Amino acid sequence: MKIKEKIQPIITAYITDKKKYEAGKFALETSTIYSAEYKGKLREEMDAKFKETCRYFDDKLNAVFQDAIDEIKSKKKSGADFHTNVTTALSYIGVIGDNITDRMAFDLVHPLLGDLQTMNRFYLILSDKLNAYTDKTMLALAGYVDALDALKAMQSKFKDTFSKFNSPESPAGYELLGTSPTTDKLNEQMALDAFQIYIMRGVDSYERHMEAVEKIYSTPFEEVEELFSDFPLPIKSNNSGKIQTDPLKLQAYFKYLNGENPDFNILDLV
Repeated sequence: MKIKEKIQPIITAYITDKKKYEAGKFALETSTIYSAEYKGKLREEMDAKFKETCRYFDDKLNAVFQDAIDEIKSKKKSGADFHTNVTTALSYIGVIGDNITDRMAFDLVHPLLGDLQTMNRFYLILSDKLNAYTDKTMLALAGYVDALDALKAMQSKFKDTFSKFNSPESPAGYELLGTSPTTDKLNEQMALDAFQIYIMRGVDSYERHMEAVEKIYSTPFEEVEELFSDFPLPIKSNNSGKIQTDPLKLQAYFKYLNGENPDFNILDLV
């Protein structure tokens, strides 16, 4: 299962719980039954309970990233043919030396792609012979490492993200989406939508990268050119700032907010 398919239900469940929490607080604040003192007590209980809920979702999200990291770290090949290919590649690289071309190297390491430790080993061997930024062999050998770096970056970037989103310092939806709300209710919805996009954009970049990686590992040299469009994988470390989105998609989104476009999918903004 792709990590997007694991993360989306977590976000959806969180949004559902947050809406219930906000609705409960609104009902409490507008109630005429309870005294101000008792309202304060109930408010503290509700806040404490939702903080626990946020920590629960933080742990769930972190576990998805950790499972994906562990899965890549376990990537391994074995068998007599594999070990023969390793020996052959080492021998040829030793003989050819600095005269090796990207095409020669790619053909030699291609049967080894998919084994993380072996890929890292050959990356070091070829690092002084090929260009790490342009040669396809080096980009392919770094595919899993780039993916690991991306996962670790997201794991760090989104650590405690549900708890932080629940804090007063969290950016409002209109700040992230670069526009102004027409009502408080619309702003609340925009904040939730922007929060979802904020997480899923990094996840989407990672998954496009992994799809390219797996295709490259089973594709001959002359056919891989277009598959490198997602290399290296772009994961940004910033935790704030406006979400850059196609203006036409934003227009469709605002129609959705106003009830004019019910079929709009918020993930179209990712």
